[in-house]
Formats: sequence, structure tokens, C-alpha cells
Amino acid sequence: MNSNNQIEFYLNSQQVDYIQMKLPQGFSLHLASLIHQREQRIKVSRFDATFKTHKLEQTSQEDLAPRRAQRIQPQQQKDKKEPDNKAQKILQKQKHHQQYQQQSQQQKQQQQQQQQQQQQQQQQQSSPKIVSKLQKQMTQQEKLNLGENIKQLKIEYLRGVWEIVQESVQANGEDEVEFDIDVLPTKTARKLEAYVTSRLQAKKHKNDEEDKSLDPNSSDQ
Repeated sequence: MNSNNQIEFYLNSQQVDYIQMKLPQGFSLHLASLIHQREQRIKVSRFDATFKTHKLEQTSQEDLAPRRAQRIQPQQQKDKKEPDNKAQKILQKQKHHQQYQQQSQQQKQQQQQQQQQQQQQQQQQSSPKIVSKLQKQMTQQEKLNLGENIKQLKIEYLRGVWEIVQESVQANGEDEVEFDIDVLPTKTARKLEAYVTSRLQAKKHKNDEEDKSLDPNSSDQ
């Protein structure tokens, strides 16, 4: 008995039914509800207790194996992954080396092509005057002068004239060549002009030397 004069007791369903039969109706109904609530609380608390203990037993037994497995599995996974990683790294290095070689070869080829282009440009720039002169159209006066100069050449130099113009004219015999300067291509006419001019200059220089040798005043000096 406690300080509040309340009695705590535990009854099963048969005892509750027996008490309900013996006690007065009003009191028995009130007491039955109290007893029923108490019985339900006991059942619930017992269920909770057994559930908790059962859960603890499962966790205590089952948690040990996963923890051990977790310790072993990472090490096994590392052992398995390390060789693969090494192989991948080696392959990556080889690929990188091959790519580097290919890039270096491509760069060398590009440099060589650029050097060739620069050399060609330099060659073209070094002789612009000659090219422009060969391509420049001859005036009518230049053509007349060229015809007169050809007539002044010696017979042995006409062979050179024929070699220059043979692709553009028709020969009437071995030593006779007929051609029209107006019909000649500009490039051929310019080559012929340069040839004739050089021969005439050589002839003039030779004549000057002969004149000096025959002049007595030049020897006295």
C-alpha cells in the first residue's frame, strides 16, 4: 500500500472476468476499465522490452561480421585496384609519349614547309627586276631598235638568234631564219634583246681595243 492508499496489482483476463461477476455493477464497470487499461499497458511495455532486447541481440551478433568484413574488403579492393592503376598509368604515359612524338613531327614538318615558303619568297623578291623586265611589253621603238641591232650582228652570232626564236618561228633552210619581232612573245623578244645587246657591246669593246692599239698617240701616253 502506498501513500495515496492505492493498490497496484496485475490480473489476467480470467481474473478480471471473475471480479466483474462478483463486484457490484457500477463499481465493476469502472474497475474493469481500469484493469483493462493496466493490462494493456503491461502488454505494451513487455512487447517493447522484448523487442528492444531482441534488437540488441541481433545487432550485437550481426554487427561484428560486417565490421570485420569492412576492414578486410578495403584492403582487398586496394590490392586489386593497384595493378590496374599502374597499367593504366603506363598506357597513359605511352600514349602521351606517342602523341608528343607525333606533335613534334608535325611541328617539324610545318617548320620545314614554312622555311621552304620563305626561301621561295626571298628568291622571288631577290629578282623582281628581271622578272618584270621579261614580262614588260616592248614598245614599237624598242622593236625597231632590236631589228636594226640584229642586222649589225656577225654571221656567227645569228645562230644564237635562231636558238632563241626557234620555238616561235619557222626556219626556211639551215642558215636562213625569217621571223617578225611583232609576232614574238614578250618573253622571247626580251631574251633576244638581251642577247643582241650583249653581243654588240662585246663587239664595240673589241673595236675600241683595236683602235687604241693602232693609235700612236695612245702608245706615247
